[in-house]
Amino acid sequence: METALNIGPQHPSTHGVLRMKTIIDGEIVKKCEPDVGYIHRGLEKIAENRMYFKFTPVANKIDYLAAAAWEHCYISCVEQVLDMDVPERVKWARMLMLELQRIVSHLFWIGTLCMDIGQPTVFVWAMREREKFLDIFEEVMGGRMTYGWMIIGGLRDDITPSQVTMMWHALEEVEKRLPEYYRMTEKNHIFKKRLQGIGVITKEEAIAYGLTGAVARASGVPYDVRKDDPYLKYEEVEWEMITREAGDCWARYEVKRDEIYQSISIAKQAIKKLPNGPFRLKNAATLRPPTALSLKTPENGEAFVRNECPRGEGCIYLRTDGSNFPYRLRIRGPSFNNLCILDHVCRGATIPDVVAILATLDPVFGECDR
Repeated sequence: METALNIGPQHPSTHGVLRMKTIIDGEIVKKCEPDVGYIHRGLEKIAENRMYFKFTPVANKIDYLAAAAWEHCYISCVEQVLDMDVPERVKWARMLMLELQRIVSHLFWIGTLCMDIGQPTVFVWAMREREKFLDIFEEVMGGRMTYGWMIIGGLRDDITPSQVTMMWHALEEVEKRLPEYYRMTEKNHIFKKRLQGIGVITKEEAIAYGLTGAVARASGVPYDVRKDDPYLKYEEVEWEMITREAGDCWARYEVKRDEIYQSISIAKQAIKKLPNGPFRLKNAATLRPPTALSLKTPENGEAFVRNECPRGEGCIYLRTDGSNFPYRLRIRGPSFNNLCILDHVCRGATIPDVVAILATLDPVFGECDR
């Protein structure tokens, strides 16, 4: 007998305000339709009614677990349309902070995944390590989760030698602690059984549904914007794109697990190569007038920027009309596309499997419900 079951939108395992309209037959899922839009805020329309520099605090909240990623995506889009080439120190500093942000995002994800699967100890450990990086963000960028540190043409404040030392120590500490996490997960046969062979997405399905990020790479799709369309200084550091072939929940876990190590390596290389020099252009649009208030863009100008955000490919398209306000701005968040496959991959699974599948898709709903 088929029964309708609502999972969410207020539920500890839905990772945000997601409602899953599920049809079950006993424990077996027959249909699982994701119902999104519960926190829709009209971010694109907000952008078109704000001066360029005033949208940065809003861009931070597109993905509230990885604010720096979307802050950079928006700022670099405006810089592209203004034909600004920021100083070398700015490029290295931005890349450094983006990789620290990726570590924080992946740590939070591993913690919440373990909480969903029944390993709350790892969640507590992940929050412990995450706090060290949030302290760094507060010291460098002025905020723990949202920043406004990147400005049009550079950075609001420079990175000091003492802050660099803080970053290095935090990277060393988290690299030393990670094996403890993985002993708690990979040596636990219950944890592995909850993920291995569950929620399989084939390479062909990942491409057909437009999946990106770790979800796609776990299905054998070798696509990472940092490799395929490099930005900042990713071409000048050594790192590997992590992929798997199985396409199941365990493969998605393995990809993000190994990506933390790659981000640690990139961040360490960025620290070593961080050059001296200016941290902003002379005509950078700071929050203070008159520069910010008098900013003018080209008539009929347009720019398109894509970044490798922690959840996948994030894109912003900007069209200008010569004023100090965007004429049109469009956002493409990876969480929305990654959720599109939820119904297909959940059919035939059990109710506990749905929790694991959703957790490994790793959606954030500020990004999904823009």
